[in-house]
Amino acid sequence: MGHIKLVFSYVGEIEPNTLLSELESGITFTEYTDHCDVVVPKVKGNNWHSYTVADNQFILQVSDDIFCPETIFNMILTNYIYNLDDFADLTLEDIDFSRSQYKDLVDSNHFILNEPERPIFGTIIKPYHMSIEDRVEFVKHAFGCGFTIVKEDETHLVSRNQILEESKLICQHVPTFCYYIPNITSHIDDDGFINQLGEIGIKAVLVNICLVGFQAINKLKTSFSSLGIWGHRVGFSIIEKRISVRAFSKIATLAGVDFVHIGTPLTADQAQVKLFLINEMKRINPNVQAVFSKLSPETFKLIVQRDQSNSINMICGYLREQNTDRVNWDTIKHFIN
Repeated sequence: MGHIKLVFSYVGEIEPNTLLSELESGITFTEYTDHCDVVVPKVKGNNWHSYTVADNQFILQVSDDIFCPETIFNMILTNYIYNLDDFADLTLEDIDFSRSQYKDLVDSNHFILNEPERPIFGTIIKPYHMSIEDRVEFVKHAFGCGFTIVKEDETHLVSRNQILEESKLICQHVPTFCYYIPNITSHIDDDGFINQLGEIGIKAVLVNICLVGFQAINKLKTSFSSLGIWGHRVGFSIIEKRISVRAFSKIATLAGVDFVHIGTPLTADQAQVKLFLINEMKRINPNVQAVFSKLSPETFKLIVQRDQSNSINMICGYLREQNTDRVNWDTIKHFIN
């Protein structure tokens, strides 16, 4: 049987036996909700863990026997991050699924982005309270300038019927190989609604990861394997002290997120770190798309000189003139082309 490897950094002192005792109790109460036994037979007496401590790292290897597909992501976050917070100052720096039976949890071939033979650019419709007529015009301009993706961050704040009606209008102006991506966070468990979105031409949806969790995203991907999932990281800064971008991105990829925000490099060294992470993510899902957000011409140059994976480059704030908040489409068209 395989195992999952978790690499933690820590500050101060740690007591490995205390941590392992808490993990054993946490496994019981997460997976076995009737709480009949403090340590269930599946765990008791089994050699389910091994660890090493060196150079301010606590490296834990956990047997696949502990997990099951229906709870694996909840268990990772609850038992191996949140529950340990009371016992040590830990940060999950990395997670490795390569020797686990769960490494192929999601079929990665069902959603593949139609990639143009040039860098991929995306943007966002903001603010949401623009009229639908203005938002349609925005979409037409964006795709006309060469954007491949236009996404919404705030449609999860409105009703599903409004999302359907507006998406239907907008999809009439989306070219064949481009994507309009609404946020369906509030309606992620409504299969009928998601089917209706597909019928009007929606090929990918956006979900706020920190609001719904990895397990719900995995369920969505399992139910709608050909639907692209854009994982939005709003709220990530709240938990960043306990889980790194690297670990978060790899878990998101395994859960079924097809578009993963990995942060934006500001230096050449940071760009190299991001490219290393992209390679790790693609070993989990060869078709995953890394997303760089809030780009300027300077940061884009850092990426495009090094990145051969054709990641998605989001141009958001740079779209607007600082003094007027208007979009200078001529400037954007020159940048993209």
